[in-house]
Formats: sequence, C-alpha cells, structure tokens
Amino acid sequence: MNTLIRWSNIFKIDMIGLIGLIGTISIYRFMKLYF
Repeated sequence: MNTLIRWSNIFKIDMIGLIGLIGTISIYRFMKLYF
C-alpha cells in the first residue's frame, strides 16, 4: 500500500511536469507566431 501511494505521488509529479512542459512549448510557439 505504501509503495502504491509513493508511485502515485511520483506519477502525479510527472504528469504536472509534463503538462507544464507542453504548456511552456505551446506558449513559446504562440509568442513566436504573433510577436
């Protein structure tokens, strides 16, 4: 049970990082397109 919670926490952090990375790339492309 403890290892499961640990893995879900790692997965959650990984998902947040992935979403942040995609958001940063899309914002960068948007800025390049319009400015």
